Amino acid sequence: MDKVKRAIPLIVSLMVFLTLYQMALKPRLFYKLTPTVIVGIVAAVTAFVLSKPREKRFFNYYIPPLLYLFGVLSFLLFIEINIIKIAFAFIFSFLIWIFLENLYLSFNQPQKYQLYGFQNFSNYFNLITVFLIYSSFYGYIVFLRVPLWPLLIAVAVVTFLVLEELMWASEINLKRSWLYNLVTVIIIAEGFWTVAFLPSSMYVDGLILTVIYYLLSGVFLNKLLGILDNSVIRRYVIISVIILAVVLMSAKWI
Repeated sequence: MDKVKRAIPLIVSLMVFLTLYQMALKPRLFYKLTPTVIVGIVAAVTAFVLSKPREKRFFNYYIPPLLYLFGVLSFLLFIEINIIKIAFAFIFSFLIWIFLENLYLSFNQPQKYQLYGFQNFSNYFNLITVFLIYSSFYGYIVFLRVPLWPLLIAVAVVTFLVLEELMWASEINLKRSWLYNLVTVIIIAEGFWTVAFLPSSMYVDGLILTVIYYLLSGVFLNKLLGILDNSVIRRYVIISVIILAVVLMSAKWI
């Protein structure tokens, strides 16, 4: 059984790659193959979760990979060149492998797992996820003519789920984090509405909103962990400003 669990990250990541590869070549298979990937990821996470006694808020283990998969599938809808789709499929599958590998080590080989390793990885994994989802939602508006208000609700829900998982991975009680999460969700929702009217591409819009998420979640997380000081705030602000400046100066405005 241990050998089977050890092989799960590689097996599932290969399955994800082959599925995304087939979707890139034959988009009509999207609806047939998507359930298979979802079942595979849920089964993999469940196999790890069941290896130790159930803990409170255990459902958070399922949030990152499923939201990430949703972001990946949505993002790939707007890429037209097959070779680029296949390249992204490889990258996205590799990230799924990293996530499942981290999950396996945290459950089955904790002695080899760095303290707060899952928390640190969740930070980066969530940033990729929100970028994919935020960008895709702007693509829905521009290319699919989806109304803004239902996507606004979806952005709020996605942001809340990502924050809930981040706080949980950082061992922060929901009673302490809910107000910070709520403030972040409101600001992100307002930002999504505002950025939607900018004459820029879906990728630029998604990146702008992701930087806002990065700044707010980083500052609030450090506040709740009791390690927030002027140097931490300065670091997050400087990084955010530099990224925004580079993006805005290099973007092609419509």
